[in-house]
Order: sequence, then C-alpha cells, then structure tokens
Amino acid sequence: MKFRFLLFLIFSFLFVNVVYANDIKEINMDIYLDNNGNAHIKEKWIVNATSGTEIYRTYNNVGSSTITDYKVYLNNQEFTTLSDWDENASFSEKSYKAGLNIIKVAEVPKEYELCFGITEYGLNTYELDYTITNFVIEATDFDVAYWNLIPEDLDNKPENFYIKIYSDFKYVNSDIWAYGSYGDMAYVYDGYMEIENSNALDYDEYVTVLIKFPKETFNNEVKTDFNFNYYYNKAEQRTIHYEKEENKNTFNFFNIIKVGLKNILAFILGLLVGAILFLPLIIIMVCHGTFMRIPYGTKKIKFRKGVNKVKNAPYFRDIPYDNIFEGYWVSCQFGLIKNKTDFLGVMLLKWLKDKNIEIIKDKKIKLKFNNDNNLLQDEKKLYDMIKVASKNNVLKENEFSDWCYKNYSKVIDWFDEVFDKTTIKLYQKGKLTKTKEKVPFGKLFTDPKEQVIYYVEEIMKNDGLKVAGLKNFLNDFSNIKDRNAIEIIHWEEYLMYAQMFGIAEKVAKEFKDLYPETITDITYDDIVSTYNFSYVGISSINISKSSVPSSSSSKNLSHERADRYSSGGRGYSSKGGGKDAFGSGSKGGFR
Repeated sequence: MKFRFLLFLIFSFLFVNVVYANDIKEINMDIYLDNNGNAHIKEKWIVNATSGTEIYRTYNNVGSSTITDYKVYLNNQEFTTLSDWDENASFSEKSYKAGLNIIKVAEVPKEYELCFGITEYGLNTYELDYTITNFVIEATDFDVAYWNLIPEDLDNKPENFYIKIYSDFKYVNSDIWAYGSYGDMAYVYDGYMEIENSNALDYDEYVTVLIKFPKETFNNEVKTDFNFNYYYNKAEQRTIHYEKEENKNTFNFFNIIKVGLKNILAFILGLLVGAILFLPLIIIMVCHGTFMRIPYGTKKIKFRKGVNKVKNAPYFRDIPYDNIFEGYWVSCQFGLIKNKTDFLGVMLLKWLKDKNIEIIKDKKIKLKFNNDNNLLQDEKKLYDMIKVASKNNVLKENEFSDWCYKNYSKVIDWFDEVFDKTTIKLYQKGKLTKTKEKVPFGKLFTDPKEQVIYYVEEIMKNDGLKVAGLKNFLNDFSNIKDRNAIEIIHWEEYLMYAQMFGIAEKVAKEFKDLYPETITDITYDDIVSTYNFSYVGISSINISKSSVPSSSSSKNLSHERADRYSSGGRGYSSKGGGKDAFGSGSKGGFR
C-alpha cells in the first residue's frame, strides 16, 4: 500500500492537474461593427466551474454607450433573461437564467453587469450575445474605438483568448493597438482585425483595444471635440513596449523564434528527466506487479476470457443489488463509469433519501448532518470523516471542497477499502475465484514471490449485463414508450445508479418532466443541490482530469499572420496602458 501511494504521488506531481477551483479556460469575442459603429458581440466563455451560483462580467465607464439585446446560451439552449437579477438567488433559481443589471448615476448608465447562472458544474461553453451601441465614435480627424474588452479585475484570467473585429467592408489604412498584457499580438489580416495571446494572462493583465479608422468610415451618432492623439496619448500612459512600432514584423519574428526555442529546450529537458526518472521507475513497477490489472482497490483482478464484454446489453429495469456497494463494484470493474469518485455523490443521495442529511438553501448551498441512523459500517466511516469538516453539523461548499482537497488520500483509501471488502464478499459468494501466481521478475526485487489474483468468473457476466442494461435504460429513459408505474417507485435508487454512471442530472430532469407529481420542484431542487454539492468535493479529489484543448475551433490561425498585414493595416502591442478606455474599471468572474 505504501509503495502504491508513493507511485501515486510521483505521477500526481508530474502529470495531474487537480481541480479544486473555478477556472476560465478561454474567452473568444466575435465583434461585428455595423455601419453606425455599433458592436454586435458574440462571446464564448469556456469555463470549468466547481462552486458558486453565477458568472458575471461588467462594463464600467461606458460613456454614451448602452448595452442591449443580451442573451446567453448553453448547449444551444437559450437562457431566460430576467429584468431584475438577484445575486443572492440559489443555484437552481439561477439555472438557465441571465440578467443585465444597469447601474445609473443621475439616470445615466455608468455600468452594465452581465450575469448568468452557472447552471451545470463542470466544463462548459457559454455563449453571450449582446450589442454595445456607439462602440465607435467620431473624433475631429479619425473614427475611434477605445474599449476594455477583458477586464483587469477578473477572478480567474483566461488561459487563452481570441478577439476578431470586422465589418461589411475590409479595413484598409486602419490601425489597432492592444494594451494590457505581455505578448499580445494585434494585427490587421485580410481586411479584419485580430488580437490573440501568446501566453496565459497574468493576474494583473487585461485586454484593451484602440482602433483608428479613416474619418467617416461609420455613420457615427456620437461626435467628440478631441482628436485621435488625445486618445492615443491617454492609452500610452504607463505602457511597456517590447519593440519599436516601425519594426513590428521583426518583433514578431524574434518572438516566434524565442517561443520556439523555449519549447524545444523544454521538450529536450523533459526527455532527459523522463529517461533518468522513469526507466528505473518502470522497472520497479513491473517487478512489483503494478502492471497487473488493479483497476480499483488493492486486490489484483483478472477476467476470464470474454466475461467483461457487456456491450449492447438489453434494457434492465430493476435495481440489480440490494447492496449499493456491489453495484458500484460491478459498474467499475465492467467499465461502466467515468470516474470512481462519482460514488461520493451516490452516498450523499442515499443519505438524503434516508434523512441522514438535508440541504439548506441560503445564499449558497449548505449540507446539514442530522443523524447516522441505519448507516452501514463503511457508510458511517465516510459520514464521520466528512462531518469533521462541518461547523455545528452544517457544511458549506467551500469547506467541503477544502476538506476533500486536503484529505483526498483518506477518501481514496476509503474507496480502496470498499472495493477490497466487496471483492472478498463476492469471492465468498462464489462469483470470484482466487489463485496464487508468480510475480514477474520476483526473484529480482519482490518478497514474497507469489501474489493473490482474483478471477471474475463466467457467472458474473450476467451481473455485468444487468448493470450495463440499467445504464442503457436510464440513458434512454425519456425515449422509451413502454414505461410503467412500477419503475418510478425506484426513482431514488435509479438516481443513485445514474450518479454512478455520471448521468444523474440528465436523469433527474427527465424524471421531473415525466413525473412532476412524484418529483416536485422542491424535491428536484434538493437533488440538483446535492449533485452540485458532491461535484465540488469530487472535483477536489479526482486524481485525473480530461484534457481540455488550449484553444477552440473558432481560433484557426497562427502567429505567422502577424508577418502578413493587409495593405495599410498595422497592429501594435504593449503591456500596461489603456486604463482610461470605455469599459475600463470593469470586473468579473464567479460568485
């Protein structure tokens, strides 16, 4: 056990990105300027949310501009835009809801706050659609756009961003400046303007743009008595330039070379370190039998030929096990789950059903521990572990997340213990057999020279088919015509298995839509709150995480474009500056 934990720690530090906080992966902005200089913005936020109830962003210091036509989408489903947004509403009350708060001074709008409910924890892409009027104004000598687009005061800075600005005509003799972050690349390409980052935004970085168009490019409603240099000089205050503006192409060339060399050196160093560290590590792992199949728990498991194949299983409508731990064991070993730690949510749903816990709805979700009546021994152990993190038997989301993150090894050990006990019970029932086999290269390193292997026998294939059939049934539940009344009697048990399979939220919603008299709004709200609460803990103990693309499909460009400006269009970048732009002083993030 100690050796396995050591290996786990090594791989965790080298490869694992543990999720324990909200994270903005990427922000993309598609800005279309109409003939009147209004900006029609389609904005995508790729976000991994683990806590809180909403996401928001603001535009401060908007001058004569207004924001209208605000809409939000998730998975092509449009949110309901509320005229009166309540920041203190619950997670479920904000689900698929959006709001546009307008802060006025003397009846003049000074700040717009664009809010929307997180709706689903996990990795999601939110699409915002809105219009900023008078995005472009007319100076005495040029048309000018000067806006802060990615706020400085943003809870979590995006790892990547991409901004495209375009109109019905190609930009010729138009220049763009990007302020606020190191390594931004702003340029005019094929008649439109683009800004993208070469490095992740730092904590004090932001994105502000200044654009100079030929005069009367737009039919501007707003005219100013200032010339372009007035805005340029304001933007240039406190800037740090990385290159001479007249030699922009040279800067981009050397920047690319620098980044390329850095990546090559890092790759070579990684190979050397890997050769030094991992060759002996792999030898030791082989010698300890680590490459034996140990998918869950500490017991070594093998399947008889063909036993683990449960694809295309027919629907199974009953609850396959009285003991949820056996269902968990089969689900895991037969490859029917996404993440073994989803079982933490199963336990919370079971305790909610049996009144061991309850959900308290306040500004944020809280969990109250009532009693440990009728808990199995293994359940009580987990119940008591989690209860320690509470204050006066009430546990907040952030407290749960912090506890899981700091005590993940205890939770993982609990999972291993549950699996090992279930393995022994199944062996005692005759569904597994046990044998001793020699450890590979045992004479070199290991003692004893033999290890115990548990074989999954043919009799267990039917168990696998039942659980796989139940998963198929729950996945397709809303499309099945021959549902009958007896099935809904088991809805609470169904939800536990759905949680195991990673489809609890989907199944709960379908149950509510089909059986509103059984699953009321209050009951559904408790279920979703429990699911969301468990996700906070699960995200903090997961030892693996799906990789996320560093950029979205909409960002199909390369840095080489910076060397290929269209005639007359130029781009410049600098860190700092642009503090007085329209929209400056803005903030955003999670709450």
